[in-house]
Amino acid sequence: MERMAQEGSCGRTTTLRILKVGIGLEPTLTADAPTRWLDEARAMIVDASSVDPAWWAGSNPKKALGRFLDRFEEIRKQHKLGGKPLDDGYAVMYHDAFALLAGAVDRTFAEINEGGKKAPEAMSIPTKDDVYNTLIIPSIAGDSCSSCLVGAGGTYGFEGPGKNDQWAVCKPVPVVEYPSSARSGAPGAAALYRTYRSGSKSACPS
Repeated sequence: MERMAQEGSCGRTTTLRILKVGIGLEPTLTADAPTRWLDEARAMIVDASSVDPAWWAGSNPKKALGRFLDRFEEIRKQHKLGGKPLDDGYAVMYHDAFALLAGAVDRTFAEINEGGKKAPEAMSIPTKDDVYNTLIIPSIAGDSCSSCLVGAGGTYGFEGPGKNDQWAVCKPVPVVEYPSSARSGAPGAAALYRTYRSGSKSACPS
């Protein structure tokens, strides 16, 4: 970006778009100097991301994101986390990964212990294979979600073994443009895509 800024816009009449794919938009890319370089080069970063900082910069976040942010704020007050600690997306990603695992452990424990009907001394602890078998059970079918992950990064599910290589389907994928005034939900903002799922265009539950 610095090199492009030195060379200038080269007489371009349109904005140069630098395409990037990542967990989120690292704060190093949105600091004062890179922002100035982008302006001088008449360029912007277009990032296919896992999270969008606009999700927590505007109105009151809903569902799991709001609960996550409340807890994160408590942690932030106790520790030095640097500037924009959420923008790179890793905190959200790790939260959702652990939430997915914890949910699978909880469901597995309930299943092998007959929903708590067993006496405490007779209860069994799930093995890693038990939990894995729960994780690969399809959670999304047709236009409905059963045990889908309601995460800080959105609500999404899995189609089970042999489908989509076990990648999550219908997960929100914001296209984050920087610098840009058009954010998620705003007029002129880039569309909020969802990870691929085979089938019709309406294959993802609303």
